[in-house]
Amino acid sequence: MGCYNSELPIGPPGPTGPQGPAGELPYKIYTALLTQVDDDAPTAIVLENTLGFVPVYSRDTVGRYFLTYVGGFIVGKTFSLINGVVIESDATSVSTLGYETVPSANRLLIESFNGFGNLNDNVMVNTPIEIRIYP
Repeated sequence: MGCYNSELPIGPPGPTGPQGPAGELPYKIYTALLTQVDDDAPTAIVLENTLGFVPVYSRDTVGRYFLTYVGGFIVGKTFSLINGVVIESDATSVSTLGYETVPSANRLLIESFNGFGNLNDNVMVNTPIEIRIYP
C-alpha cells in the first residue's frame, strides 16, 4: 500500500488557450453557430475566433449568404466546413444546408436549401461552421 503526498502534482499540467500538444496551432480558426431568420443576414454565436477580425455576414438573395473577411481568406489555404443540420419543419418538408468553398479572398458563400433542393431561407438554426486559414 503506497502513501499519498499532497505536495506532489497528480499529473502533468495540460496546455491552455489555443494550443495543442506541440504549441500554438499553425492556422487561424473561426468556429461559430449560425442562425438565419426571414430575410435577415445570418447571426453567429462565436465559439472561437483567432482570426484577429470579426467576419461580417450578409444576405444576397433567398438562400444565399456571404461571410466577408476582406483580404483575409487565402485562396488555396482556406479550409471551410459547415455541418448541414436537418430540420423537419412539417410533415412534408425537410430542410438541409449546403455550401461552396471560397470564391475569392474576401468572401465565403453559404447556401441553404429546402428538402426539394431549392434555395431557401429559415434553414440555419445553430448550424456549426468552421474556417481555418493556413499561412
